[in-house]
Amino acid sequence: MLGPIEESTLGDMPREKRYMVFIASTTKDLGAHRQEVSSRLDKAGFDVIRMEDWTADPDHPAEVSVRNIARCDLCIALIAFQRGTISTRDRRRRSITQLEIETAKRKGVRVLAFVLRDNAANREAWPAEFNRLDDPAVVTWRRDFERELTSQFFDAGEMPDVL
Repeated sequence: MLGPIEESTLGDMPREKRYMVFIASTTKDLGAHRQEVSSRLDKAGFDVIRMEDWTADPDHPAEVSVRNIARCDLCIALIAFQRGTISTRDRRRRSITQLEIETAKRKGVRVLAFVLRDNAANREAWPAEFNRLDDPAVVTWRRDFERELTSQFFDAGEMPDVL
């Protein structure tokens, strides 16, 4: 169950402003999580930016993401056991989700990361087709999150406690 954002999480953000929140995550494995987080944020009065709501755009999806995240106040990153779709235009072979989060950090957008805990129970419960923990790039990326950005861990079968 999702609970209230603590005052310390929002810091000195004035309350009268409607905050724009970008949800960055893979979609196929975390679709239900994205929907639940989006619904909770919307009910709490945030303007939620998520790719599911975008209209057709001639630009590459990674470019549209970067453009949208730059105008947000907060980025909620949901991370499971994969990086997601690799951008065909990125020489470093980062996923669109990685590019979104890196853009948020570079633009000074506050990032709250919620990471699926890596343990035996979650490896067993998480769908095998979405488990890429055998990919060193995924392991490195997750380890960096755990060190730098993780706000909270969650387990398979539960929703991140963002609100």
